[in-house]
Amino acid sequence: MLTIQYRMNKDIMKWSSESMYGGELVAAPEVENHLLKDNEEYKAPASAENEDEESLQLMLNNSLYLIDTSFCKMFESVEADTSSKYNIGEASLV
Repeated sequence: MLTIQYRMNKDIMKWSSESMYGGELVAAPEVENHLLKDNEEYKAPASAENEDEESLQLMLNNSLYLIDTSFCKMFESVEADTSSKYNIGEASLV
């Protein structure tokens, strides 16, 4: 069983660890605190200059940012060939 993962920040990984690995999955030290703003290849969107600075900083300084879209009429679609689910409305938020 997988016990160490090297891709996700520990806060993002927590769900899969608890749901599928009995809480035994841990993030490797070199990725456990990674944030998007620390990635050298990340460029803030051009619209960031016009965004509310407090909200922007909240998103950039946290590894997990949840947005409740339950009342936004953003519905899931299902890919016919694969049964994969996707939501274009939610994708447009990120």
